[in-house]
Amino acid sequence: MLILSKPNLKIYSNSHVWFPLLAIILRLIPLTADFSYLILAVYALLGRQQIIEALLLSWLFTMLNSSLIPVVEYASFTRYIIILTCFISIFFRLNFRKIEKITLVTFGLGIFFIIHSIFFSKIPEISILKGLNWIVVIMTLLLVWQNMDSLEHKETEKQITRILSIIVLFSVLILPFPDIGFNLNERYFQGVLNHPQAFGMTAAALGAIFIGQLFVQNRSILLSVIMIVICVAAIKLSGSRTSGLALLSAVIISSSLFPIDTIKIIKSFFFFYK
Repeated sequence: MLILSKPNLKIYSNSHVWFPLLAIILRLIPLTADFSYLILAVYALLGRQQIIEALLLSWLFTMLNSSLIPVVEYASFTRYIIILTCFISIFFRLNFRKIEKITLVTFGLGIFFIIHSIFFSKIPEISILKGLNWIVVIMTLLLVWQNMDSLEHKETEKQITRILSIIVLFSVLILPFPDIGFNLNERYFQGVLNHPQAFGMTAAALGAIFIGQLFVQNRSILLSVIMIVICVAAIKLSGSRTSGLALLSAVIISSSLFPIDTIKIIKSFFFFYK
């Protein structure tokens, strides 16, 4: 029994590689593009880290540039299946004694959005559905993160960084192909995503991660600085002002929280170029 359990354990531990890879391959094939979302729904049932990855990949599958991949006919429906399975997955793993106040406050905010939609929205049905969707997704993410241990936090952060880095770097590679990178309009760059605003926010999120790494990790600043520069250039190309403001806010907040580390980083940066 012990001998048989080792390969099974290995397969389960590698599920975070094979399931996303299978979903990505299926998403690239026109006949199986819809089925890729169902693979992510099953993947979300395997663990806490898988829940976050499934939500991130479902967002990516929906936001990818239509010039690169086939159009999904039932994406709006299958995305809700993923959200539902993610919530079910964390619900049965939840320690109700560890629910923090921010989760309850977030739930109350979502209820306020729904009540506001009932009385003030021109199309309350759609607004209520959006409010419920927001509540379920944000609550799921908060509950997942709160119930992770430190190792799962680190692994999830690495995986998110990898995925966002691939999006930005692959987008840079298609700059010489305006029919793809500027598919929506000729002025702003959308990269491998379907809208310049989405690409700009993705670059801002990645830039914020690397800014955070400058302050909390004992490592060379060269890679982080290079990636931050690439992200700033990507935001500029996307024309997203909100993304630029978000990245600037990340710099201001990080510098305010870690003033001594900020001075050390600046000194290290200038020392590197001496």
